Formats: sequence, C-alpha cells, structure tokens
Amino acid sequence: LHFPEPRDVDTERAMLGCLMVRNKVYEQVGSFLRWDHFSEPLFQRLYEAIEKLIKAGKDAGPVTLRPLFLNDVALNELGGYPYLVDLMAFPISINDAASFARTIVDLAKRREITGIGQDLVKAATELPADLTTTALVEQASAALLDLDLKAGAQETIRGGLAASLAVAK
Repeated sequence: LHFPEPRDVDTERAMLGCLMVRNKVYEQVGSFLRWDHFSEPLFQRLYEAIEKLIKAGKDAGPVTLRPLFLNDVALNELGGYPYLVDLMAFPISINDAASFARTIVDLAKRREITGIGQDLVKAATELPADLTTTALVEQASAALLDLDLKAGAQETIRGGLAASLAVAK
C-alpha cells in the first residue's frame, strides 16, 4: 500500500515568502519550525539558509539568498533567482505566520506517522521468524511514542495508542 505524503507545498511556499518579506516573522516561528518540517528538499535548504542569515543578523531575502543557491540544481530548474522573487508574492500575513508554521509541523509529523505505519505493514506482512507480533506491536508503539516525545506535542497520541494496544491484545 502506498499513500500520498501529507504535505501542502503552497503553505510551505507562503511561509518562505513571508520570512523573506519580513524576517521578523522568524521570531514567531523559529522556536518550533525546523528545516526538516518542509516536505520539499529545496524548501528545506531555503529555510535553513534563511534561518542562518537571520540568526547572523543579516537580511534573508532573494538578494542575499541568491549567491548561496547559484549552483542549486532544483532552484535553477524552477527558474533560479526569479523563483526566489516569486516566492515573495505568496506571503501570508504576519498574524497568520504561526498558524501556517504549525500546519507545516503537523504535516511533517503526519509524514513520520505514515512512515511508521508503512514500516509496520511491511514488517507484519513479511513477519521475520525472529519477530513476534507482540514485538512488532512494541516496536510500532515505541516509534510512535518516540515521535510524540521528540515533537514535544501538547496533544498526544498516547490515548489512541493505548486503545489500539488494548484491541491488539
């Protein structure tokens, strides 16, 4: 089984555009939004570069990003510098930036959960001789709890996980 990855490229574009237009937005989102929350590798690299520039006290706009991405194949395929400028046409309001960032983080968590689920399905169908179903459930539980703890989530999946484990027994 293969499911489409949970992602919203338009939201990611808008977030990058907003950060380039108003670097101060980073103050609202930088504490919880990370480069690896973005689904597109190019967006991951752009966010990481924007973050580094802002932390260094420099402007993080297309002009300062351009030299960092001159040889970036993915960006050049999209048009290079003009694409960076175009991203600025997607900005969201400063008031919505934190909400958009939380959406990006939530979708990243969903991608991780999907990966754990796909690993579980693969292991359950192949079921190696040295792996019992109890061990399989424990591995999946540990992976989900690790994701929950790593994310520092306010809302946890523990309640649903406990219910699933009770059903599995």
